[in-house]
Amino acid sequence: MKPSTFEVLGCTLRSASLNVVSVVIYRPGSEAVSERFFDELTELLEVVATFRSQVIVTGDFDVHVNDRTDRHSIRLAELLTTFDMQQAVTKPTHRSSSTLDLVITRSDGCSSNCTVDPPDVVSDHSLVVCDFPSIPFAIRRVTQTCRPWKKMDRAGRVQHRALIVTTVLMQRG
Repeated sequence: MKPSTFEVLGCTLRSASLNVVSVVIYRPGSEAVSERFFDELTELLEVVATFRSQVIVTGDFDVHVNDRTDRHSIRLAELLTTFDMQQAVTKPTHRSSSTLDLVITRSDGCSSNCTVDPPDVVSDHSLVVCDFPSIPFAIRRVTQTCRPWKKMDRAGRVQHRALIVTTVLMQRG
């Protein structure tokens, strides 16, 4: 698929227990929203829907989803409903007070919290940060403290090895 009405970047993020398909879309606001855009977006969502993993579609769609009377906003909402997907961003993401930047997931992988930072920090768009507690992607971080063996004296090493063996045996027992 090579869309002509938007740019797309996709990748799969993998952990030991889960895969997440991430798709980023950029639709230039300098071009009018067209029927071709919705056809190409439908084709993309048809491909994404075949993956047996969590899906997150994000990006600058340049569709004014905050205007519920806008025909393109209505069309996008209907399209997402068709694929059992939902859009999580509810606040304006652009200096024009429009919601143009979207975070879309399947209904079962929706974000519990989406924050929108003010625009004009880096660009005319806001930074959108979403939490996905239903996607246990990160592996638990474990901090381990070790002593360098070379800096221990020989008697200390023997005593430390005996302590490790005793600890392991006690844990198994």
